[in-house]
Amino acid sequence: MAELASTMQQLEEKLAQTESSSEATKASMENLHEVIGACRDEHSREAEARAQEALEAARLREEVHKLSEQADQERSQQKVLATEQGKAHDELNEELQQLRARFSQLETDSTELSSRAQQAADLADRREQELRVEIKAVQTELAQKAGEASESS
Repeated sequence: MAELASTMQQLEEKLAQTESSSEATKASMENLHEVIGACRDEHSREAEARAQEALEAARLREEVHKLSEQADQERSQQKVLATEQGKAHDELNEELQQLRARFSQLETDSTELSSRAQQAADLADRREQELRVEIKAVQTELAQKAGEASESS
């Protein structure tokens, strides 16, 4: 019986050791679960931060894409405006050349008319002089005939 009591005591000691070891293991496991939970929380926060960064990057890519499209449209509009402006400029230059040609023709016509007017004025002056001479000759002749008529009477 002493052996049995000794064995029982040894078993009880082993059981106490096992329980103590089990409690230590249980505490370690709880600690391990807490560490795993903390790691999971940290991993979740990191994953959430990466997801937020990915969302922000996608938003920025979309914004860059929209801005790029807007810039393309503006460049296209500027090309159209430049083309229209070039056409208008060409048309205005053509009209200006026509106006210059017309002005040059009008200057030539004006010079010619001025020359003709001067010739006509010169001709009128000569004709006036001729008429004055003729009038004087007629007056002189009339005066002579009047004098002859008064002498004959």
